[in-house]
Amino acid sequence: MRILAVSDLHFQEQHFAWVAQQAPHFDLVIVAGDLLDLFAFGRTSIDTQVRDVTSFLTDIRLNCNALAVCSGNHDLWATRDLRWLHLPPSRNPQEEKLGGTFIGDGGSAIVPGTRLLVTCCPWAAESDEDTQRLATLLEHGNALRNSGTDAWLWVCHEPPHLSRTGRTTEKVEGSPLISQLVLKYQPDFVFCGHVHGAPFDGGLPFDQIVDTWCFNPGCPDRRKQLPEPPSIILDLAAGQAVWRWGSMEKRAFVESPIALAAYASAA
Repeated sequence: MRILAVSDLHFQEQHFAWVAQQAPHFDLVIVAGDLLDLFAFGRTSIDTQVRDVTSFLTDIRLNCNALAVCSGNHDLWATRDLRWLHLPPSRNPQEEKLGGTFIGDGGSAIVPGTRLLVTCCPWAAESDEDTQRLATLLEHGNALRNSGTDAWLWVCHEPPHLSRTGRTTEKVEGSPLISQLVLKYQPDFVFCGHVHGAPFDGGLPFDQIVDTWCFNPGCPDRRKQLPEPPSIILDLAAGQAVWRWGSMEKRAFVESPIALAAYASAA
C-alpha cells in the first residue's frame, strides 16, 4: 500500500494540479490542512478559493482510490464554516458517484481494499468545544479500530508538541493536546503540517513518539516555491518513507503494522 501526503498547499493551483497528476499511483492521498490562503484574499476572494479548491479536490478524488483531507487554521479562519470539507468534493451530482472514497474533515473510514482506518481531525485549537469534538471523534475512531483493523492513521493539521515534526531551529511548536491524544490512543501514523519549516530548518519530516510515526511534508517560503510541493511517500509494504522536494530527499525505515499483519496471515 502506497500513501502520498502533502500539506499547506495554501491555494497554490499548480500544487493541487501536481497532486491530481500523481494520485492514480497511490492507494491513499492525504492533504493535511491549510488548503486555503487567508492572506491571498486581496487577490482571490475566500468564496472563489473555496470553489476552486473544491474543484481541485474533485480532480484528485476522481483520480485516486481514496482521498483524506483535514482542516487547518487558514481554512477555519477564512470561512468559519467547514462543511465544504465534510462532503465529497464534486462539481455536479454525477461526479459524487465517481472516483475514490473521500474521508472528510471530522470523519473516519477504512481505505477501500485495505484494513487501514483513517481519521481526519478538524482544527481544534480555538475553543473547548472544538477540543471536545475532537475527543469524541477519536473515541469513536478508537472503537472502530478495535473492531478489526491492521492500523490507524490520523490526519491532523497541527503536529504533536513532542514530535520533531513540530520544531524548527527558532522554536518548538506543535500541539500539546495532539501529543496527549497520541499518547492516549497510540495511533500507528499521524500526518500533519502547519509548522512549515520543520523538514528544512532544525526539525524532521518524520519522527516517532513511542510507536507512533509522525509525518510533516512542510511548506517552503512562497518565494522559493517549485512546481511541485514537498511531499511524503509512505510505502507500507516496503516499510519506507521518503520525503522529497526538488532535489532534496530524506528517507526513513518505517515498520508497518499492515505489512506485519499480511506476513502473519500468509505464514
